[in-house]
Amino acid sequence: MDMKFDSGYERIPEFLQKSIEDWVEYGITPGHFLQAVISNDLFNAVSYADEGSMSALKLIVQFFYNRLPIGCWGPNALTTWPKHLAK
Repeated sequence: MDMKFDSGYERIPEFLQKSIEDWVEYGITPGHFLQAVISNDLFNAVSYADEGSMSALKLIVQFFYNRLPIGCWGPNALTTWPKHLAK
């Protein structure tokens, strides 16, 4: 999946883009902030967010919801997505 050309990707902070791409394409677990976003855990997403992540939280969530495969985010995605990719 070439996310760099997908609508909205360019608005994600550059320092998070590689982690998102690695997660979606290879199932590589990202840092705590993105793990919380992936799991729909708003409390921890806000707790782990640095200033740049916090200011882009809405854009990041919208990008996941609107542009990424549904299986790569959600309450169980941290365990199910890597297994899905391994098939």
